[in-house]
Amino acid sequence: MKKIFIAFLIALASVNYAQTGATPDNQKIPKIYVSGNYYDLQHLKKQIPVVDYVNDRKDADVHVLVTSQSTGSGGSSYILLFYGQNHFDKLNDTIRVITNQIDSEDIIRNKLIRGIKTGLFQYLRRSGVQEKLIIDFERNEEDKPEKKEDPWDSWVFRASINGYSNGEASSKYTYFSGTFSASRTTEELRLSLSVSNSYNENSYNYDIDGVNYDFLNITRSQNLGASVVKSLSDNWSLGAWGTASKSTYGNIDFSWALSGGIEYNLFPYTESSQKQLRLAYKVGPKYNKYFEETIFFKESENLFTQTASASLSLTQPWGSVSFSVSGSNYLHDMGKYSLSFDAYFSVKLIRGLSLNFSGYYSKIRDQISLARSGASVEDVLLRIRQLETQYSYFVSVGVSFSFGSIFNSIVNPRFGGGGGTVIYMD
Repeated sequence: MKKIFIAFLIALASVNYAQTGATPDNQKIPKIYVSGNYYDLQHLKKQIPVVDYVNDRKDADVHVLVTSQSTGSGGSSYILLFYGQNHFDKLNDTIRVITNQIDSEDIIRNKLIRGIKTGLFQYLRRSGVQEKLIIDFERNEEDKPEKKEDPWDSWVFRASINGYSNGEASSKYTYFSGTFSASRTTEELRLSLSVSNSYNENSYNYDIDGVNYDFLNITRSQNLGASVVKSLSDNWSLGAWGTASKSTYGNIDFSWALSGGIEYNLFPYTESSQKQLRLAYKVGPKYNKYFEETIFFKESENLFTQTASASLSLTQPWGSVSFSVSGSNYLHDMGKYSLSFDAYFSVKLIRGLSLNFSGYYSKIRDQISLARSGASVEDVLLRIRQLETQYSYFVSVGVSFSFGSIFNSIVNPRFGGGGGTVIYMD
């Protein structure tokens, strides 16, 4: 069945207006501000030249906020939120665009532009450029709606192999990894299975004061994971997880874990692309077998773990914010725990001024797999063995300020300016 679509054919006279300034009343031409998960803004300006593009949402008549989430088939679900401002106040709209895993970059950006055109139509027809629009519907009368049949029953499989090597006269590094995953996502149930393997090899050979130092280190890890998540309602979910792993870095010869959990989202999951406030709890058994005896004189042990977490994420016209806190511990010893905090926000403070922050802090008190033999100088310098620590953190802060002309509609690709794919985030 051929798709029904709305195509807008925009007169090239608007381009001449943007470049020469000889035109209709500026107040009647919508001013547009695009933010969020959108790329290739230059292409958008070429495809929809009839509007004025501005650099700050407060200058816009229409703010287009683009959010996206992954679909069960490996594609993306884009939500285009249109917020009317000034004389379009309270005139809002929402358009959904679905892309497939096999879609090329060009197909994706054209789908998004078609969605933006559709959302902008109500604003354009109320402005001084409505006479420049031609609306066309294409339909094959022989086509009749048919129920889609999926021979894969919503299952998606992925496999990948990656590797690289670099070095110089005295050192060489080699990395290899392979992964395989299978998943099935429906409104009621999400199933997933993944297997991964990685191999790292570091070698160093150099002379110091006539003494030759030759080091070779190899680390490996293997992981197997499976999960099932059941939708109970618009706000509640149940889940079960199973893992098996092996890691020379973590002193884990073999480990398995099972857990069950429940989650509550204060907002309906249907609004998750714009806002989430999730509270979750998991609990279950775990077994560890170690390569070397641990600092607690254990060669293997049976454990029971629990984890509680809370996370908030908002994507709004003024910016995006996410916070999360998570804590876990072993039930046999409540003093063996970890507590972590994550924060991110990108906010428009005032006209032209943006503040960006991302940070992470973790308090660590649950390193039960540390080898009793300790770490050599080489282990410490090359970070080839997990070391004892009380905490870890990461912080990034940035401020940006822009001022000048609020209009930004001209595209000039000479010597690479405005050409290619541009990742446009706000």
